[in-house]
Amino acid sequence: YPCINASPFLQLLTPKSLIRHGLSQHINNPQLSDVVLVCDGGEVYAHQCILMARSEYFRALLASVEDPSEGIFVQIC
Repeated sequence: YPCINASPFLQLLTPKSLIRHGLSQHINNPQLSDVVLVCDGGEVYAHQCILMARSEYFRALLASVEDPSEGIFVQIC
């Protein structure tokens, strides 16, 4: 079998800090979110898939949304 140089594949691996930085750009970003949490007159932009994956409450709440095409606004307080 021919020997494959793995170094190009290793360059695809990104350190955790770079992943964290890349994901942080998606936090509270109105252009990239599909859910808006509203509390005390303020808004927090979130991601439905993350809320549903991490919370049974949001999983049940967001699963009941019939037409998310106009955005999902959730009053949380």
